[in-house]
Amino acid sequence: MAGVLQHLRSSALNKRPNPASMVDGQIAINYASGAPGMFFKDSSGSLVKVGPVHVGSSAPNAVPASGGTAGNSLGEQWLDTSGGTYVFKIWDGAAWRSEAGEFVNTTGDTMTGALGIITGSASTPGLFFSGDANSGLYSPGADQVAISTNGTGRLFVDASGNVGIGTTSPVSALNIRKDSLGSGGTAESAITLTYSATNYGQHFVDSNGFYIIHADNNGVAGGNLKLWADTNIIFNTAGTVSEERARIDSSGRLLVGTSSARLGVLFEIEGTSAGTSGAAITRNSNNSAGPAISFSKSRSTSNGTSSFGKVSTDDVLGAIDFYGADGSAFINAASISAQADGDFATAGDTTDGPGRLVFSTTADGASSPTERMRIDSTGLMTLAGPGIKFPATQVASADPNTLDDYEEGTFTPVFRDGAAGTAATQTDAQGRYTKIGNLVRYYFHFLNVTTTSLTAVNAAYVTGLPFAAVQLNDAEYDTLATTNSATPTSGCVSFNVQQNQAYGLLANQTTTGQVIFTVSQATSGSFDLFVQGMYHVA
Repeated sequence: MAGVLQHLRSSALNKRPNPASMVDGQIAINYASGAPGMFFKDSSGSLVKVGPVHVGSSAPNAVPASGGTAGNSLGEQWLDTSGGTYVFKIWDGAAWRSEAGEFVNTTGDTMTGALGIITGSASTPGLFFSGDANSGLYSPGADQVAISTNGTGRLFVDASGNVGIGTTSPVSALNIRKDSLGSGGTAESAITLTYSATNYGQHFVDSNGFYIIHADNNGVAGGNLKLWADTNIIFNTAGTVSEERARIDSSGRLLVGTSSARLGVLFEIEGTSAGTSGAAITRNSNNSAGPAISFSKSRSTSNGTSSFGKVSTDDVLGAIDFYGADGSAFINAASISAQADGDFATAGDTTDGPGRLVFSTTADGASSPTERMRIDSTGLMTLAGPGIKFPATQVASADPNTLDDYEEGTFTPVFRDGAAGTAATQTDAQGRYTKIGNLVRYYFHFLNVTTTSLTAVNAAYVTGLPFAAVQLNDAEYDTLATTNSATPTSGCVSFNVQQNQAYGLLANQTTTGQVIFTVSQATSGSFDLFVQGMYHVA
């Protein structure tokens, strides 16, 4: 009848209507509490169940009721609870099918199959966190995975497995990129290794291409190790990259206190004080050995070789050079070198190594050092310079084998009629001496001595000797004198240096002893006197 809703109903458990007995548009209802359902016949004559979803460990209509239809209807739904996890299934007319296999419990569950998500983007990741839709997991391209926070990609894994932090194109297993630096160039370092909140180390690359390792201790900035664009390794202290202390440059030279080599050697130190331009080596050990610096020379042509190229005579085994700046460059002013002083390993003696030390200085106006002294392999010292200079004031040595003084000079002798008497006049009076240790060798002469102002009967003295003689076994220092225009009593004339005094007096040497040479014996105006001798000083 038009306008009348026709239906079938049953309360029998699992009883389903037979579509052949149903008219088009007729609805069948099973209201049994154990398996309720609503059915209708579609245009193809098939039975269709429209709900509700069957929940259970066995399939719906697994045991058909008497008089009812066996099997399942197209599109029928079943939540299978028979396994450890629930599976949602739909009957496709031939078998039960499940989409993606399982449902996940919102309170926590275990996946037994794969989970697929959409590709997403950095701002809208395919997998995100509730309440934070712009932070999560997404794929920027085929075979790539990325993580974003606050809508920006942070970590990227490419198709080769390389991981990039701050870069979408990692060039190695781990590639970290940071295009901005914080305060002091370190606060936003790429890598920070932390021991505590205030003790950490940092690694970063700055805008100049420096790779920097920085340390911080309790908020006090420490040192830095800076690697510079494949050319230099730079060591900093005091916490900033500007406090450079040392570097190894592109030629492998170690430079301390300077950023550029000036002498072209492997190790250079520069500073403005003793503390910044000096070096010290200390050895602490309970024995007689001390610290050492070794210089070695071989004629091998490669480093680290196990062979030893034998040196030749005159080879320089090592040197210490001294330089001074002339305003535009450093000039070599002096050198101390060790040289081979003969054949090494002579006649099969593998321990034979004769050496010599050579001391050289650069003369004023010259451009390079010249040898001044050497000590050869026998201990012989040879001087190539003008001589040895001793201090103006002797520093006496008690060692009888030590030469403690050498001096050459002139003095002016004075002819008198007593140790402190009146001085004569003459046309010429000169004296010279050489002092070696405590021995004085002297010479003096007078020409044309005039004695008219002197007392004729007094003894003739000569004062003004360069040093006072030392007392030696109560003996005087006598030496023969040469006179002209004199009338000695007999024999010859001598000059006797008085002990503990810097003067002497003339005496006549006779067969019976000495007789004082008086002023009257010198012919006034024409008397000449020539004396040379030696005496000791303290």
